[in-house]
Amino acid sequence: REDMRKPSKKTLKRQADKLFAILIKLNRECEWCGRRPPEIQLQCAHTFSRRYLVTRWELLNGTALCAGCHRRAHDQPIEFAEFQKELLGEGVYDELRRIAKTSIKKIDLHEKIEELKKMIEMKEKGLLEGLAYKD
Repeated sequence: REDMRKPSKKTLKRQADKLFAILIKLNRECEWCGRRPPEIQLQCAHTFSRRYLVTRWELLNGTALCAGCHRRAHDQPIEFAEFQKELLGEGVYDELRRIAKTSIKKIDLHEKIEELKKMIEMKEKGLLEGLAYKD
C-alpha cells in the first residue's frame, strides 16, 4: 500500500534545493575562476543566504562555484559580495538584497518545484542562455 501522506515542508524544501542546484550547475563552469568539470565539481552557492526563503530559489541568487571558490566565498564574504556585485551589476545585487530582506508569509513549495523543473528543461534546451545579469 502506498503512503498517502503529503510530503513535509522539509522534504519539499530539500527537493526544491536539489532542483535549484541542478539548474545553477547547468552553467557548466565556476563563475568565479572559470574552471570546468571534470577538473572540478560544481556546487551551488547563494548570493544571499538560503534562510531568506523569498530569494532561496531565485535564479539570480544562485552561482555555480567550484569547491575551492565556494569555500573562499564563505571565508571571504566581503570579496564574494564584490564579485557578486560585479557579476550581477550593482543595481540587480541591491534589488536582490532588498527582496531577500522582505518578509513573506508563505511560499507555495509545490509551485516552486514545478517552476524549477520548467526552468531546468528550458535551460537544457538553451532557452535561458544569455540571461543578462548586468543592469
